[in-house]
Amino acid sequence: MKLKTIFISLLLLASTLAYSQTEKGKWHLSGSSSIQVANSSISVAGRTHSATTIIFNPSVGYFVAKNFSLAMDMGVMSQDGETNFSVIPTASYFFPTRSNLRPVAQVGVGYSQLSGYGRSSGVVVGAGIGVAYFASENISVDIGMQYLYNNYDGDALNTIAGMVGFSVYF
Repeated sequence: MKLKTIFISLLLLASTLAYSQTEKGKWHLSGSSSIQVANSSISVAGRTHSATTIIFNPSVGYFVAKNFSLAMDMGVMSQDGETNFSVIPTASYFFPTRSNLRPVAQVGVGYSQLSGYGRSSGVVVGAGIGVAYFASENISVDIGMQYLYNNYDGDALNTIAGMVGFSVYF
């Protein structure tokens, strides 16, 4: 009987820890990238160009409420000799589940700068959906899709990308 009580207590403790990653007051560091899975279409001066894109997105965030975090995402995107750097404050919601797999949705609006053939800056709007697989209490593997719209004084850059990354929670 004593062994059964200890086992049930450990199981309850483990399940409590498994679901506490996204509690209010926790921090998270994330990094994701796409490896030639993005296809962009840019319209500049009436001409449309398409290219394969490589994206890297580091992020730091804070859970202001259970399952809801505010973060600062930075993005570096390289495409056909041009580099796009962005800083995007984002809001993310982790949908509660009873498993280690948690759906996530995020939105953000920020600043973007494009350099390469010329230099311009503007507003970037982004949204994403995906899942976070919590491999342990403090680490998740993240997979998802992201859409970014950049407006550079009337010139637009639209990007849809599949993202793979990981997050650390503390």
